[in-house]
Amino acid sequence: MRIILLSFLLCASFLVAAQTVDSAAIRQVDSLIKISLDLTRKRDYEKSLEVNATAEKIALENWGGVGGVWDLLLQPGNVLLSMRNAQEAEKYYLESKAIREKVFGKRTSRYANCLSNLAILYRGMGDYEKALSLALEFKAIREKILGKEHPDYAQSLNNLAILYREMGNYEKAEPLALEALAIREKCWEKSTPIMLEA
Repeated sequence: MRIILLSFLLCASFLVAAQTVDSAAIRQVDSLIKISLDLTRKRDYEKSLEVNATAEKIALENWGGVGGVWDLLLQPGNVLLSMRNAQEAEKYYLESKAIREKVFGKRTSRYANCLSNLAILYRGMGDYEKALSLALEFKAIREKILGKEHPDYAQSLNNLAILYREMGNYEKAEPLALEALAIREKCWEKSTPIMLEA
């Protein structure tokens, strides 16, 4: 029921261009998401979930969900995963993935980030087949969006290498890890200032 309501709110708000989202509500929701993230880092999980629930309520009441419903659903998933409650985290991740797919499409960074979270979740649960499928899709999207020389693409290669290593497939893991390293070295060289002697 909740996903239907959230999907309706998102679709309706995009269709009704004349209506504008209350920017104060968006700022408030974004602020609460940041507080929730900070509380998660501090391992105050219960408070983090409470703050996120408040943000979700404000978002839905003010149509501010357009700017952050997908983040509101990911954050409780992240908290629950930190609490080692993988099954509950999975529900939030899947709900956020469905909304992002509907709103943004499958070839976007916002959608890809959900795939990454789910892949990490399934890897931790030992469901390597699901994790591998998601990690490969995540890598393909990042490659298409960012190109093969971007450090974030290198991170997707590294995550895939870790997954293959955990699966015992070292032949696939090693070239991915080496490619990720080469990309990072190139990026580091480009960002390192040249020092001239006086």
